[in-house]
Amino acid sequence: MTLPQGTEPQLEKMIRDHLLLIHKVSWFYTRDPEERKDLAQEIVYQICRSYSSFKGNSKPSTWIYRIGINTAIGQLRQKKMITEPLSQHTHLAQPDEEKREQQKELQQAIQRLDEAEKSLVMLFLDDIPYREIGEILGISENLVGVKIHRIKNKLKKFIHGTA
Repeated sequence: MTLPQGTEPQLEKMIRDHLLLIHKVSWFYTRDPEERKDLAQEIVYQICRSYSSFKGNSKPSTWIYRIGINTAIGQLRQKKMITEPLSQHTHLAQPDEEKREQQKELQQAIQRLDEAEKSLVMLFLDDIPYREIGEILGISENLVGVKIHRIKNKLKKFIHGTA
C-alpha cells in the first residue's frame, strides 16, 4: 500500500495500525482482487484527505470504519458492482462440513442484503459495540439494535426460503 508523499508520521502510523481494517472493508465490498486493491488505496487516500478533520472525538478505528464504509458504498453506487459474500470472515470459519454448509448459506443470505445492512452485519460480526456501530453509521445505539434484530430475522427468512 502506497501512502501519499508527505504523509504525517502520526497519520502514517494510524493507517499502518489499521491496515487489516482497511483491507477487511475492501474485501467485504468487492469481488475482484484488483478492485479490492484499488478500493483499499482509495480508502487510504480518503483517510489522508480527511485527516485534518479527525479531532479524536472517536476511536481511530471508528473513524476509519466510517471512511472505509462510505468510500466503499460510494464506489459501489458509482460502479454498480456486485458485493462479495463473507467467504473467509474469521468469525464464520467452521471446521466441519455441516458448519461449512451453514456458513455458505449465511454468506448467500448476506449477499442478498442491501449495502447499509451489509455494513451493519460486518460491524456486528466484528463484535463492535452497538454504540460504536451507531457512531460509525451515524445512527442511534437503539436503532442499531433494532436494525440488527430485523436483519437477523431477514437472514433467517432467506436461509429457510421464506423470503
